[in-house]
Amino acid sequence: KERLTCANIESAISSTMLKIEGAYSLVIMTGDKLVAARDPKGYRPLCYGKLDDGQYVIASETCALDVVGADFVRDIEPGEILVFSEDGIKSIKTHCKKEKKSLCVFEYIYFARPDSVIDGVSVHESRVKAGRTLAKEHPVAADVVIGVPDSGLDAAIGYSEESGIPYG
Repeated sequence: KERLTCANIESAISSTMLKIEGAYSLVIMTGDKLVAARDPKGYRPLCYGKLDDGQYVIASETCALDVVGADFVRDIEPGEILVFSEDGIKSIKTHCKKEKKSLCVFEYIYFARPDSVIDGVSVHESRVKAGRTLAKEHPVAADVVIGVPDSGLDAAIGYSEESGIPYG
């Protein structure tokens, strides 16, 4: 709807960002542009990388860049719109720092792959640290620590290391 009244795709996205609330990361392709946008609170992660042939890749997790052989360039800031075109990369920060940053904690706990790095923080290390903290705050007498589901494996390792209870 906004694209009908705006001069270009980036203006339409910027205008739309003023009207919508909630968690989103957008990747939009036109005939001559690739556009990425992250919600102003940064609920959802978004980053970009570069392939050896000079093409850019946008993904929600750094591990996706690894899979396609792209080098991580940087995280897209909350509220930032990036426009990739023949003219280069244009960063629009009109919506940046207008909201308190609020990344969804479930990205670190459950959603993201452990080999990802989100906003400079290793998902694996954050899960291990959470397990260590849990062991300190809620010690138990147990024979073994087991991680369930798979996203809980790193936290279980941290709990095991901190508590001295064997991991299995």
